[in-house]
Amino acid sequence: MKVILGLLLGFASAGAAIAESRMLVQLPALLDPGVVVDRDVSEECKLAGLVGDRIFEQLKTVEPGATAAPASAGADRFVRLRITAARMIPAVQVRRLTVAIEIVEGDRVLANLSFRDTSAAMPGYGTGLCDIMGKIATGIGKKAAGWVRSSYAEPAPPTQK
Repeated sequence: MKVILGLLLGFASAGAAIAESRMLVQLPALLDPGVVVDRDVSEECKLAGLVGDRIFEQLKTVEPGATAAPASAGADRFVRLRITAARMIPAVQVRRLTVAIEIVEGDRVLANLSFRDTSAAMPGYGTGLCDIMGKIATGIGKKAAGWVRSSYAEPAPPTQK
């Protein structure tokens, strides 16, 4: 009986450690205040939510325990997604999106990297603006997933006093 109880306690503490190390992802993505986004993109597509959701889906492929976090995760380590550029070039039907992905703990940014992707719509093929922006965000998520996973797992650098 003691052996079984010991095993159960061991599994419980291992489960708690896994729960504590679960990746938190701030959703929706943030829109940098200085970024000018076309009204169609921000309102029609609900860009912050669309980008956050699509990147989050890709992060979950490499970190199935990833969890959506509120606007600020407090002192916990979390992944922050910031849209730093979103452009449409109507004459050539090109959409561009740049997202800065940051690993944050408390008030400190532990690691950050920007990812950019572009897509062109072929006139007459019926691909809507929001579909294109969603595909671009998915592409960014695929590019970023491995980096986020390894950067999130790295120990925080010591604080300087």
